Amino acid sequence: MNVRFWGTRGSIPVPGSQTLEFGGNTPCVCLRTEAHETFILDCGSGLRELGRWLMSQGTPVQASIFVSHIHWDHIQGFPFFSPAFVPGNSLRLFGSADSEQRLEAVLAGQMEFEYFPITLKDMRANVSFEELGCQGCRVGRVQVRTLALNHTLPCLGFRFEAEGRSVVYLSDVEPCESPPEDGLYLLDHPRDQELVEFAQGADLLIQDAQYTMEEYRRARGFGHSPLEFAVQVACQARASRLALFHHDPTRSDAQVHQMVLQAQGLARALGSPLQVWGAAEGPGFEL
Repeated sequence: MNVRFWGTRGSIPVPGSQTLEFGGNTPCVCLRTEAHETFILDCGSGLRELGRWLMSQGTPVQASIFVSHIHWDHIQGFPFFSPAFVPGNSLRLFGSADSEQRLEAVLAGQMEFEYFPITLKDMRANVSFEELGCQGCRVGRVQVRTLALNHTLPCLGFRFEAEGRSVVYLSDVEPCESPPEDGLYLLDHPRDQELVEFAQGADLLIQDAQYTMEEYRRARGFGHSPLEFAVQVACQARASRLALFHHDPTRSDAQVHQMVLQAQGLARALGSPLQVWGAAEGPGFEL
């Protein structure tokens, strides 16, 4: 399975000289199987460049798009996704069945004429919308499992299993346990344990790590995690790799590097062989 990050930043796009290495686009990840099945995780601003790349491949675009939730940084790239405007392309969009507003209505709303010159109805590709509950689904050769995450509105985590590999995507998730004084979570809250079980044995865990612990103490309730929580979930789950994700928009590349070093040190202190890095836009890699 090939994994490529097209957007790794949280909240708002932040292009500029300080975000060149890890990227300034909001969340968008692409998974591709050996059978050339394409799975897109979230529709942040990174979706625009992903669309351009898919169109450059010279074949009709068939993709399954999984939207974790409908906050703007996770949907704002959809109006600029060029494959959606080309007849013959086929897009299946999956959103949470628990959301008060359905995904189709939300995407249509941000493309109303008052805000955007092209409406959802102007997209000429075959675009369909499906709702996901706790049962997940199977798409082609890929089994997709879902988990409700602790965020400020209904939000789904995803686990993709194919070709003997597993990728878990936990963007926008906050611990249920109170922040510990020593930075070491017990992970004894049932919903925190669900994260560990959901990510069990993952080849790659992509997890929200927006804050330092000091920042998180001031931002509790905003729906995001400190890096310590992400590392400890990954270690308890015995994941092979952890990609720190949803970088804070105020964070420079140098500061992200510091967070990665801190996370790597914590994994070693916990006696884990976990590989930790910061999710970065750029070339894909094979699992």
